[in-house]
Amino acid sequence: MNENINYFSLADVKRHMGIEDDLNKNILIYDFNVTDSTQRSQYNPGRANAIGIVICHNGEISININAQKFTLTSGMAAMILPNCIYNVDITTMSTQGTIFAVSTDLMKDMHINIEQIVPMGMHLFHNPCFHLSDKDIALYKHYMDMIREVSHVSHSHSQQMTLGIISSLLAFTSEVMEYEVNSFPAEKSSRHNNRNMRLFEDFMNLLTKNFREEHQIGFYADKLCLTPKYLSLLIKQTSGRSVSDWIDHCMIMEAKTLLRHSDMSIQQIAYTLHFPTPSFFGTYFKRHTGVTPGDFRQGSEGRNMSL
Repeated sequence: MNENINYFSLADVKRHMGIEDDLNKNILIYDFNVTDSTQRSQYNPGRANAIGIVICHNGEISININAQKFTLTSGMAAMILPNCIYNVDITTMSTQGTIFAVSTDLMKDMHINIEQIVPMGMHLFHNPCFHLSDKDIALYKHYMDMIREVSHVSHSHSQQMTLGIISSLLAFTSEVMEYEVNSFPAEKSSRHNNRNMRLFEDFMNLLTKNFREEHQIGFYADKLCLTPKYLSLLIKQTSGRSVSDWIDHCMIMEAKTLLRHSDMSIQQIAYTLHFPTPSFFGTYFKRHTGVTPGDFRQGSEGRNMSL
């Protein structure tokens, strides 16, 4: 295990995966075809300053995102957001897939706001996976082929052309995910009130950036210029869960990941998550999971949080 969860640039990820290509260091396109046991790959957990899309064409791919395991089968994809702790496990033979990623630095150069192009509603926090039709997969392949081709073109506008294609690919992904979200009646109903959904998304964006340090509703209410009581009501109405539930969910997922995938002591994890004492952290963790941090580190699963 590592002393801490590794934080990778996209260039680091490409080196780690042994990918040598002519693409910009801030773009990754990786097609893989696992045909025997020697090709199976499992990568240690880490954070990347990139947004990624993993597509399964055939077989099975396991992805852990923030201590939650998801399985992709043929015709499925998953979105990995920046700063998520993740690892991809390609251990099933006869598995074919594609990984696409673009760094947050490049997205800033493109003046793309991740929070606008990605549907950040509650469905994504429950499940980052979505289904693709044959036409969707063919279009993804077309986009990626164009990115590869343009990267080899010696043209004064080749970079702008590449950025335009990436922007279109991400917009297409947003449309596909929006369709998936709206295919669930409860999700569609909750998204009917656009103002409430925008506030919910703003809250979730704040939460993912600040939950390690800020555990109180008042902090998020102040940032959103709302009273704690109104924020609590709005989040409950929009997502079916309270602000406290969402804070607890993020805290427990982060704690589980650090316990399983770092060499940080329980005391260090407690202080990293801004608990006053390791004892307080242990009590909190056991209340939500049914096991102590030490037992979880040793392999006990406990119960999952019902978000």
